[in-house]
Order: sequence, then structure tokens, then C-alpha cells
Amino acid sequence: LKYKVATVAADNSISFGTERTAVTGTVSGLNAVYSTVHNKFILALRGTNTNLYFKAGSMDSGNDSISWGGEVGATYNGSIADFRFALAADDDNGTVACAYRKSSTDNYVVGMITNSSNNNLTISSNGKDLGSSLYAHADDMVYDTNTNKYQVIWERINADTVEVNYFSVNSSNGDLTYSTSGAVLA
Repeated sequence: LKYKVATVAADNSISFGTERTAVTGTVSGLNAVYSTVHNKFILALRGTNTNLYFKAGSMDSGNDSISWGGEVGATYNGSIADFRFALAADDDNGTVACAYRKSSTDNYVVGMITNSSNNNLTISSNGKDLGSSLYAHADDMVYDTNTNKYQVIWERINADTVEVNYFSVNSSNGDLTYSTSGAVLA
């Protein structure tokens, strides 16, 4: 997985720096977010062995490369079924959440926290399995600063409905609290 740091000039033109490596080996799925609380880039990636991994990084002092921490395996790992997963970061506490489909019977949401002093991630072992009636993958996830909750949208199998689920992530240990299965849209 390669990246380039981009800079924007006064005339709004964009220039790209040197190509650098974020992850060695094969990556067959990717999502990325930026956490403003601790100024961290967070990657979620499906690696060579089809497991889900997370990685945090911060811009170096020269603003031309990112210093990356080590890869951390997702809670409830194993070969994940899909190449897509939803990832979101909050702008209040430095937490991150990821929704992913491990198999046709296991659809998970897990929480994690970033670190202000290094590029380590703490992945909680307390996630939520939403069961087998979700279709394929989480379509999207956002963090609502008004309610301090993550919202993830899923399509229900054989129900022709879309469901929104609400979660919060503890900012001291990354533990996930499932609030409710919210609005169901037909």
C-alpha cells in the first residue's frame, strides 16, 4: 500500500510528494479516516491472509511523510468475508469504530482509541455481533457530534429495509456500547 503526501499552494494547485510505503504485502481492501483529536490517520485493511487489520500514523515534522505504528488485528478476526468495511473517527474523544462482515452469520462493530503520544491503537475486545440478518457489509458509518454516537447503516436480508444502529465507544479503553437499533427505512 503506497501513499503520497499532497500540499496545496496559494493558487490552489496541488503537488504530490515522494511515493512511500504504508503497508508491505498484499492489501485487498482499504478504508481510511483522520482523527482530529490526536492528529492520526487510521487505516483499516484486509491483509494478505484476508484478516482485518488497523494501523495508525501521524504526519512527520517535515510534513512530507507519515510515521506508521504497527498493524493490529481486529477483534473477532479470522478471514473476513468482504472487501468493504465502514470506518469512522469521532472529533470529540479520539475514538474510532469499524463495522465489518466476518461471515454470513457474523457482522461486527468494534471500537478502538488513538494515542496522543505515539502511533499505537488500542483495539477493544468488547465488540458487538449484529448477527446474520445483515446483507454483505455495512454501507456507511458516521460519528454524530450532537449525540456522541456512531451511526452505522446496514441492509437487512430478505426484508427490503435499511437499518441504522447506534453505538458509543469508551474513550479510555475502546469498549463499545450498543445503544439501539434505530430507524428502519422501508
